[in-house]
Amino acid sequence: MRRTIACIPLILVVFAGAYQTGLVAQTAGQETRLDQKDVPKAVLEAFHRDFPGAVKPTFVREMENGEAKYEISFTQKGKKKDASYSEDGTLMEVEEEIGISEVPQKIIDLIKSKTTRFKILRAEKVKEGDFEGYELLIEFTRKGQTRVREVRFDAAGNKVKRGGKNHPEKEN
Repeated sequence: MRRTIACIPLILVVFAGAYQTGLVAQTAGQETRLDQKDVPKAVLEAFHRDFPGAVKPTFVREMENGEAKYEISFTQKGKKKDASYSEDGTLMEVEEEIGISEVPQKIIDLIKSKTTRFKILRAEKVKEGDFEGYELLIEFTRKGQTRVREVRFDAAGNKVKRGGKNHPEKEN
């Protein structure tokens, strides 16, 4: 009994450290929803220039590697899109929601070669820097476990991984 009571302070310290580490991890990629008036002028000007006729924009600021990134979600010509800008108004990434039927057959075949039990939950066309391709949210079963992963493919249907800032790399 004494041994159990003596361990309580140690257990509390471990839990407090784990809790604090979780808070630090959350603030590193924390998103903050913004009103349009709180978005930098350069970002708004670039957005209106790049996406004329966009409706229902919502604004989020995210800190990434110590730098602010502004993501704007909107609809344009009936398509849902997300555009990410740096604070100076540089367009960093555009994601456009597409139908599952718009995913190239090469990509479907590649997924089928890795697993036969899968479901595409979301499909997007992506443009980031000089990369153009597709990003899929896939639910699949492998070795008896169901998993969900976000996977990128280039326009030719090759699986790619993010290789640093705006430079996806082919994945073997």
